[in-house]
Amino acid sequence: DGVLTASRTDMNVTANINVTASFAINTYTLTYTAGPNGSISGVSPQTVNYGANGSTVTAVPDAGYSFTSWSDGVLTASRTDMNVTADINVTASFAINTYTLTYTAGPNGSISGVSPQTVNYGADGSTVTAVPDVGYSFTSWSDGVLTASRTDMNVTADISVTASFAINTYTLTYTAGPNGSITGVSPQTVNYGADGSTVIAVPDAGYSFTSWSDGVLTASRTDMNVTADINVTASFAINTYTLTYTAGPNGSISGVSPQTVNYGANGSTVTAVPDVGYSFTSWSDGVLTASRTDMNVTADINVTASFAINTYTLTYTAGPNGSITGVSPQTVNYGADGSTVAAVPDAGYSFTSWSDGVLTASRTDMNVTADISVTASFAINTYTLTYTAGPNGSISGVSPQTVNYGADGSTVTAVPDAGYAFTTWSDGVLTASRTDMNVTADISVTASFADAGNPTVSVLIPNGGEFYAVGQAVKLSWSASDNVGVTGVDLYLSRSGVGGPFETIALNEANDGTYVWFATLPATMDAYLKVVARDANSNAGEDLSNAPFTIADPTAVLLSRFDAETTNDGVQLRWQFGETTEIASVEVERSAFVSGPWNRIEGSVTTDGGVASLTDRSVEADHSYFYRLAVVTTTGGRVTFAPVQGTAGARVTEFALSRIAPNPMVNLARIDYAVAREVRVKLGIVDIQGRTVATLVDGVQRPGRYTATWSGEGARGRVPAGVYFVRYEAGDKKIVKRVMLTR
Repeated sequence: DGVLTASRTDMNVTANINVTASFAINTYTLTYTAGPNGSISGVSPQTVNYGANGSTVTAVPDAGYSFTSWSDGVLTASRTDMNVTADINVTASFAINTYTLTYTAGPNGSISGVSPQTVNYGADGSTVTAVPDVGYSFTSWSDGVLTASRTDMNVTADISVTASFAINTYTLTYTAGPNGSITGVSPQTVNYGADGSTVIAVPDAGYSFTSWSDGVLTASRTDMNVTADINVTASFAINTYTLTYTAGPNGSISGVSPQTVNYGANGSTVTAVPDVGYSFTSWSDGVLTASRTDMNVTADINVTASFAINTYTLTYTAGPNGSITGVSPQTVNYGADGSTVAAVPDAGYSFTSWSDGVLTASRTDMNVTADISVTASFAINTYTLTYTAGPNGSISGVSPQTVNYGADGSTVTAVPDAGYAFTTWSDGVLTASRTDMNVTADISVTASFADAGNPTVSVLIPNGGEFYAVGQAVKLSWSASDNVGVTGVDLYLSRSGVGGPFETIALNEANDGTYVWFATLPATMDAYLKVVARDANSNAGEDLSNAPFTIADPTAVLLSRFDAETTNDGVQLRWQFGETTEIASVEVERSAFVSGPWNRIEGSVTTDGGVASLTDRSVEADHSYFYRLAVVTTTGGRVTFAPVQGTAGARVTEFALSRIAPNPMVNLARIDYAVAREVRVKLGIVDIQGRTVATLVDGVQRPGRYTATWSGEGARGRVPAGVYFVRYEAGDKKIVKRVMLTR
């Protein structure tokens, strides 16, 4: 009924009371706490019913610490409280770890410092030192520490180590100074207090032992009871000897005598000097030189010099290429005369001199007071080889050369300039490289060279794609050059492609770059022009049109004429078609180059007798241009006719007969002339007797530049080869020029 007190006294009861008392089980709190230097593993706090068990908790020490007890006396770090009947609140206690440091001395030593030591975890031990006994040295601790004194730091475990000691050893080193050696062992290693083995200082031959560097005076020594290193050197002194030199009769000694000399050293030089008229013969110990320096002395020397009267040898020798007549060698007493000798040269050689400067081949040496040894010299004849290059070449090699009689010259080579070839030397030798052998006279020769380079040729017109009608005058055009000069140009035509066969158009034409040719049958669409240029040495170069051009039958060709003429104000073009009914339109195109690009030119076209004419005035004077006709036929087809070349003219101010080409001529010559004002012009060919052979022009012409041609024919046909004259008359102006006609 909600009454919360266990004890109740119901008061002033006014009704029945029927109540039930409720009971709940007791619960308890288990609290586990870690003191310093540790922690608790497990649940804390825990709530546990009366009589129940708590869960396990463990007191965990920090590194370097250990669990000691719980505050309620429990001694196990891990605890599970059973049958709980009350609250539990306990604390785990921890204590720091301690370690023992134990230091022990092995045989022949002791420990200085505290041992053993108790040290807390992470603390440092106190310093201890391994002290060796006398004659011993510390080597190491048993844990590998190599220093005798140690302080173990930050201890985290027990340490127990032993110090080791080794007996001291000493080195005995015995060295020989200069001029001696050591027998016995060196160096020696000896324990403390022990004895070394015997060593002896042995002097070299000619030397004696003096002392050791530590003052010991006996060569043999045995060092006893060694307590330190020994390093000593043995010293040696050299032996000395007396050198005595004496002169016998008829001479004296130059130099020091007697001399004191160390063993193995050299004495100073002494010389046995003979009296006048005498010569040294020998020393009493057999030495045969008057001057002596006794070397590497190993004993006393006592010698006497002997002398004999002088005799001299006269030796006469012939150098190369000669011989000697007379006695050689000769033996002559002091002051006597030798017999006559003569130097005889070999054939082709001459005596020059004796090696002592005597210039006469025959000689008799008088009042001899010394040996004479002379050689006669002879000189061989020498010749000069001179090599010269003619024009257009050079010489490789030495020139001039000086060569001894019968010897060989060095190689020289005649080197032609570019475009030239060697032909011959002036002495008839035909190889460019020559080495003159067994020379017996001067040689002076000149190398000759001939032109070997082929001319360079380029076909300009026609060069492919042109269209010519049979009978049409075609100005063939080319360029040709040569390192010397082009002497003639041959023109050939193929109607069957680049492989020919080729027919002759003209031979030996002048290299003026153009030739007027009239297209002939048979027709072809595979025509090629071949131009061959030659020089004076018959070297030839050639070129073909780059592509085929067309020669068409006039019955099937529209164009019958197309030419360009220089005028005062430009270039006048004329053309004529054989069949105009097939033509829809005509355009004239111009280019600075035969290969294009092409541009249409505007202008007024006039027609006279079926010949159309247009003057191109939009050009620059004295410049050359190419022109072609572009025709559209009534069927819509387009035909381009081969280009012609024209040179724009400037205003003509005087009458002139400017050029005849080619000259000499073979088949056709072009004659250029100028008319300064409108006047009657007569142009003709006359022979050397002044008779008219052919009339080329006879009529009134306007001012301008004109070209006429002569085919070598007169009124009666072909005229004979020879000299003719072109006579030009215009008003009161008369000009005559020569032309050569060849066949």
